[in-house]
Amino acid sequence: YHELLASSKPLLDDLDAAFPGSVQDGKVDTKALGKIVFSDDDELLKLNKITHKHIMEETQRRLMIHAMNGGKIAALDAIELISSGMGDICCTTLAVLADKELRAQRIMARDGVSRDYAILRIEAQHPDEYFIENCEHVLYNNAEPESFRLQCVQLFKEVLKNE
Repeated sequence: YHELLASSKPLLDDLDAAFPGSVQDGKVDTKALGKIVFSDDDELLKLNKITHKHIMEETQRRLMIHAMNGGKIAALDAIELISSGMGDICCTTLAVLADKELRAQRIMARDGVSRDYAILRIEAQHPDEYFIENCEHVLYNNAEPESFRLQCVQLFKEVLKNE
């Protein structure tokens, strides 16, 4: 998604048409756009409809190249995997969940945003129950990084053994 925001003129054109002023000098002001879409469900649906189309096309293009070069396994990391329809092309799905406050702290540290903005983003996402109901596997990332890494390795081994 972030690569496409930086490189896809068709995506930028669609975003600028739907959210006038969100694209300036060929760049999306993601914080300004986020303030619009994270507080209005209809605006978020409009954004998702635009981005899902472009992301699906690019994902399929990359998966095709990967397969043509001998790739047999690929992983998709997407918060909207299920609702975008991309989960349908996956052999299995995995949700990674964490406590809300921990998620907010991670977003703030990673993206340099305020706590209020981080919470706005989190609250615009599906609740944990949505992922629990719609994904075949669930991991909780509330532990120390090494502990979580070991959980991931174990689950990936199990999934790959069964595929």
